[in-house]
Amino acid sequence: MDNNKITYGELNDLNLKSIITLSRSIQSVNKREYKIIKEGGVTFSQF
Repeated sequence: MDNNKITYGELNDLNLKSIITLSRSIQSVNKREYKIIKEGGVTFSQF
């Protein structure tokens, strides 16, 4: 194990990685969603 790595326990590290992955996935979906809505000619309030 790397001595410079901070760890919060196996389960907490897994939870943190899951949250980071989920956050990145949501950001990716939001970017695609914005493009689709913009191409459709509607605003977010109409959607």
